[in-house]
Amino acid sequence: MKKFLGSAGFLAAAGVISKLLGAVHKLPLMAMLGAEGTGLYHLVFPMFAAVLAVTSGGVTQAVSRSAAREGGCAPASLKAGLVMTVFAGTAGSLFLGAASGIMAKLQGNHEAACAYLALAPAVLPSCVIAALRGWWQGRRNMFPTAVSQLAEQTVKLFAGLALAYALRPRGIEYAVAGAIGGITVSEFAAAAALLAAMFAARKRPTGPVSFRPALISTVKDALPGSLSSLVMPLLQLIDSVMIVNLLIKCGAGTEGSTALYGVSAASVGAVSGMPPVFTAAYSAALLPRLCGREDEYAKRRAAGNAMSAAFLAGIAGAAIMYAFADEIVGVLYPSGLEAAEHAAASDSLRLSASGTLCLCLLQTVTTVLQSQGRAYIPALILLGSGALKACLTAVLVPVMGVQGSAAATSAAYAAALCADAAAARGIIFGGTDIRNVLKSVAAVAAGCAAGVAAKSLPVEGCFGTCFSCGAVFLLTSLLVLLATDAFGIMGMIEEKVMRSKLFGGSSAKNSKKY
Repeated sequence: MKKFLGSAGFLAAAGVISKLLGAVHKLPLMAMLGAEGTGLYHLVFPMFAAVLAVTSGGVTQAVSRSAAREGGCAPASLKAGLVMTVFAGTAGSLFLGAASGIMAKLQGNHEAACAYLALAPAVLPSCVIAALRGWWQGRRNMFPTAVSQLAEQTVKLFAGLALAYALRPRGIEYAVAGAIGGITVSEFAAAAALLAAMFAARKRPTGPVSFRPALISTVKDALPGSLSSLVMPLLQLIDSVMIVNLLIKCGAGTEGSTALYGVSAASVGAVSGMPPVFTAAYSAALLPRLCGREDEYAKRRAAGNAMSAAFLAGIAGAAIMYAFADEIVGVLYPSGLEAAEHAAASDSLRLSASGTLCLCLLQTVTTVLQSQGRAYIPALILLGSGALKACLTAVLVPVMGVQGSAAATSAAYAAALCADAAAARGIIFGGTDIRNVLKSVAAVAAGCAAGVAAKSLPVEGCFGTCFSCGAVFLLTSLLVLLATDAFGIMGMIEEKVMRSKLFGGSSAKNSKKY
């Protein structure tokens, strides 16, 4: 268990740092692009994510499972994953570039075509990254994945801002294309980091390679995961097409509709994407363990602990989004927004809070089903929830505005979670300690109450208020977790201290001299 926590914790820490770098990148970028430019920036990513889901969705999990079963250096799984993703990635890049004009027109803003062209080359390295990360994770080595994440975000930070600033005088659509061009550069940098780690590894993937069986196995394993990972990008793609056009029909105009979509998507994405970083890291470490040769009791305990950790991350993120929505929007847009845009962003954050909790739990449940060879179950369930979300979006957006999309997303996540949890109830509910869940609720409730009370502190500006409230929230929650000894934290700390050199080893021997 401790090895599992350490591996997942290392990847989670890198994910948090990557998210912080992403925030450092987004804040000046949104100020540079403005509300309309931010809308254009976010319009292109649903289609990009959908293409990635088709070309490499499920590849990371498939290669990870194959490498875990193969053991050693796992050369067959690596070669199969790379060959499959190179061909698929090349086709995906060509398709995205060719469909740029059509997609921009469908989304109601033809200026998005330049951004699509700048993003199209990123499909190929992104696919290669998926295969390489799966190979490393299958060997239970999360360090290269973490390094590639940091390299990706660092390059995106500098390259994206530099290109956006250089192209800003030519028009907002070129500035957006420059910012997205930085993402393309960052994907190549991340792929280069993973390849360098592979060649520098002590145990390189050498030896006899049964390529054809490995390729067939990888493709079979990846197809259900690809279908499952395609659903969420399709939901976002439907949003990007429906929301702007629905708002235009309601009289908001092209620029106003794009701006409302942009501030809402950017605000929700900047905050709701943080908690799933932890659950994604635990899921990446959990999958090879569940596919290994450990006994059923150990697998149930691992899945149960991952569910408890996912609940803690999800409920903490949901509480922050709901309680401090106005302050978060003020930090994201320090230059200020119009009243309607600020209200749309804040309300979207609050309505997305429950969806964030459901998504964190959903990631872990999906991993459990994938380890059992039942990846088609979450895929089919997500398809059904996607249809539900599209119907709710069409009904709610004309009534609630852009906030209706956030409400529809949360409802779809909740429905998918209930169905997936019912399918995986044996291993999940059998290993989950309900006491950890209750302790998490108590810690977050106490932290939320203290954070809301901290709003009355004499601090100037949205950033100062948000920082002080967040610090009080995190400190109070952590103290309650330590006081209740949730997840055996104190026991782990005590064991680490007792095993250190201060209390054992040579220090203990030397103490006999005195």
